[in-house]
Amino acid sequence: MKYPLILFIALFFSLSLVAQVKVPFDQFFEGKTLRIDCYSMGTKTEEIISLDELREEPYWAGSKTNLLDPFNYGKYIVKVFDLNTNQLIYSRGYCTLFGEWQTTDEAAKGFKRSLHNSVLIPYPKHRVQVTISARDRENIFQEIYSIVVDPKSIQIKKDRPYKNFTVSKILYNGEPSKKVDILFIGDGFAKDEMEKFRRDVKRFTDILFQYSPFKEKKDRFNVWAIEAVSDDSGPDDPRKGLFRSTAVGTSFNTFDSARYLTTTENRMMRDHLHHGQHEPVRRRRDL
Repeated sequence: MKYPLILFIALFFSLSLVAQVKVPFDQFFEGKTLRIDCYSMGTKTEEIISLDELREEPYWAGSKTNLLDPFNYGKYIVKVFDLNTNQLIYSRGYCTLFGEWQTTDEAAKGFKRSLHNSVLIPYPKHRVQVTISARDRENIFQEIYSIVVDPKSIQIKKDRPYKNFTVSKILYNGEPSKKVDILFIGDGFAKDEMEKFRRDVKRFTDILFQYSPFKEKKDRFNVWAIEAVSDDSGPDDPRKGLFRSTAVGTSFNTFDSARYLTTTENRMMRDHLHHGQHEPVRRRRDL
């Protein structure tokens, strides 16, 4: 009976060592973001990812100490490997609107669709291999995309084609790399409704931190608001024949489902998630 016990103890210490592995951020990454814009295409049971573009962003808002995802959450996981050492230096689970669409009747009938999304990783100092894996029917991650990225490549776009927006601090407790950032983007708020937007954000924030576990952890959060002015008031409502010009393009009945109010305009969303008139809005993906 000693051998199983010894094996268990060895396994326990091995797992403990893995859990304690720390990747030194400054050795592998700069304090910027590499945004990978891509398309997910397919049906309920198949998915292909194709590259749209790579873009450098000026800030990294995620953790600089916990670079390897310990939670195993999300339908997808992105992994970054240093090509010089083959070491895993970053990983993060996430979900996409395409993955949500795969649960619809439309997808189940074999209809093919393509949706745009963005994956964010710390900006590497050296050449890396980036892989994206998705869960299969048995909930096991299977690699569906891989790309080698040279951070010095001229193919990585560095321009800043972003508009200026007023950015408000609703709650601030410290540097975004050490806090969880919650960002509100107003959509369907016309210019004369910005004061209402600010009140709505403040009201929601106050309510959120009245409840556990948020109220006990309030000092670990930042809350921001971007005042994105829309031409029209309110989102699209297709079943009522209402189509409006808004900042982010949100609509009721996404995928013809009454429970959805989303946007499929990832490019519009992406361009609103950047620095405003006062100071940068830094994003976290690991919420």
